[in-house]
Amino acid sequence: MAFTVDYLTQNGELLKNLTEDEIQVNYKSNRGLLWIDILGMTEREARFLADIFKFHQLALEDCLGTNI
Repeated sequence: MAFTVDYLTQNGELLKNLTEDEIQVNYKSNRGLLWIDILGMTEREARFLADIFKFHQLALEDCLGTNI
């Protein structure tokens, strides 16, 4: 992935470099703090972020540097 996702649990444990499945589970738990560091990404990764987090298409296009 061209982006990394870390998650700080309610107990203070830091989970680093989550997989797509882990991202979805932890985000849907609505607990803790999820941090997304976008370094660049593919169109498939942009669609994943849009589907999960409902990021606006224009924000994702800025990250891609192209229209998706």
